Amino acid sequence: MSRKCEKDVSLPETVRKLTANGDPGEAYRLLLRAIAASPRARKPYMQAALFEYDRQNWIGAIYWLQYALLIHEKDEEESAWGSIPYDLLAAAYYRLGMTEKAREIIKSQSMEPVNGSAAR
Repeated sequence: MSRKCEKDVSLPETVRKLTANGDPGEAYRLLLRAIAASPRARKPYMQAALFEYDRQNWIGAIYWLQYALLIHEKDEEESAWGSIPYDLLAAAYYRLGMTEKAREIIKSQSMEPVNGSAAR
């Protein structure tokens, strides 16, 4: 895929197209470049986590989700915040058979206040 084409579409769309066209390696390299370009933004880490999650690479998803959750300064991507990273992390641990770890994550999130009330 040409550089011009990459600029014309969103990163997630480009990653999906590359993967669908049988080039997941190039999609992954693109995600790594996005992380290198914005190492303090949660969005590229979340996109890498979703890439791994979609491929059912639970360990890879956990790896990128843990990095995403280390970032506390909000960027422009709202979907990288809230419960989504924790939900995906719990689901990945569950898929690996690590049900106790998944429960811990869910329980920790149910204790977090959301707009002054309990989350779940």
